[in-house]
Amino acid sequence: MDATRKREAVSTSPSPSCSSGLNSVVPGVTGVSKNWKSVSFESLPLWLRDNEFLLTSHRPPMGSIFHCIKTIFAIHTQTWNIWTHLLGFLLFLGLTMSVFLFRDNITHLFEENVTISELPLHEQAIVSLFFIAAMICLFCSTTYHTLSNHSEWYYTFFCQLDYAGIALLIAGSNIPAYYYSFYCRPISRTFHIVMIAILCAACITFSLCKVFHKHSHRLLRFIVFASFGFYGGVPTLQLFVEKGPVEPYWSYLLGLGLMAALYTGGAILYVTRIPERLYPGLFDVYAHSHQLFHICVILAALVHYYNLINMIKNRFLLDDCVSVL
Repeated sequence: MDATRKREAVSTSPSPSCSSGLNSVVPGVTGVSKNWKSVSFESLPLWLRDNEFLLTSHRPPMGSIFHCIKTIFAIHTQTWNIWTHLLGFLLFLGLTMSVFLFRDNITHLFEENVTISELPLHEQAIVSLFFIAAMICLFCSTTYHTLSNHSEWYYTFFCQLDYAGIALLIAGSNIPAYYYSFYCRPISRTFHIVMIAILCAACITFSLCKVFHKHSHRLLRFIVFASFGFYGGVPTLQLFVEKGPVEPYWSYLLGLGLMAALYTGGAILYVTRIPERLYPGLFDVYAHSHQLFHICVILAALVHYYNLINMIKNRFLLDDCVSVL
């Protein structure tokens, strides 16, 4: 009875403002044994009850960073959430080192070499935004899913970083694309880059609000980030109207469409919690919606990587002042 009253007191406490969201969370929980056992959804504290359709195999609150990290190698509901983006982070770390450190050429199947080192320094910086944003997003996601069961304070703090990383990935993907898409249109280029930067800042601000992380506000999170991501359709539509379905622009538009479809499809799985909603308990460990969402993010980032390299390739092959999208 006492435990029930405590949970009710926590759930009915007023929501803090954006600026005080982190400070209002009580840090620390009672640590658990290193020989921990997974628990059911009903056994979790309210702050860990994120998906009621995952019935078993949850990690209990641990209160130890070391024990949380050790669970990377155990089987539970977060195992593949961790590994999908941990491997994705290592993949993009390798791509970044390959592009900027270890060699000058990037060779793609059916594509000619692209010499990144021949780009002006400011263009190298713009291209690097995508790689840096992808690594930050994937690292923040990995850290959040690893440490989320440490305590409520850790859950809230790293959840904020996770959402901020998503906003950075959207901005980091779009800014280089806008730069090369409107290479000869400085006014349009500047306008779209400034707009995406403003939207990114707005999304990060939202992510600092504790109310934004409530489990019941999953749809709100989807709407905020989907609206941010859908802004990419504005310059894409502008380019389609100006250029029409002709090569090489059509190939890049199709690539951007595939990237958008992957991000959108993953987000829809996230907000609807399919397939576990259809078969509660069946997807507790493998192939639940958040894992599929992570896979969609990785695939979309790889599609955009390929498109960005093709934009740079055309930057070399065409005249100095030609829009390459």
